[in-house]
Amino acid sequence: MAISLPDGTVLEAARKVLLQRTNSSMDELCDALQRELDGLAAAEGCQYAVQCLGFRMPTAEGEPAELLLSYADGGSVEDFLVGAVWGLLFYHSQEAVAVK
Repeated sequence: MAISLPDGTVLEAARKVLLQRTNSSMDELCDALQRELDGLAAAEGCQYAVQCLGFRMPTAEGEPAELLLSYADGGSVEDFLVGAVWGLLFYHSQEAVAVK
């Protein structure tokens, strides 16, 4: 999503929605959001980390929690982790062949 700032600058951002799981309380959702915020705060200012631009706590049962995050180009964390796992598997398979 694009956010227009008062000076005319356009900031790319991503919206993350945390949903309340079935059979869980709003307090558990708020706790999950707080863990996300704590992790983002730990990386605040790091040029290689996603930054938190804002958030919204749920105010009623069944309402989602939302985070507004700086946009990170280049794929998702899931894409990165899948690639890393395949890379490790390939490396170890090549290492096993070299040992024989």
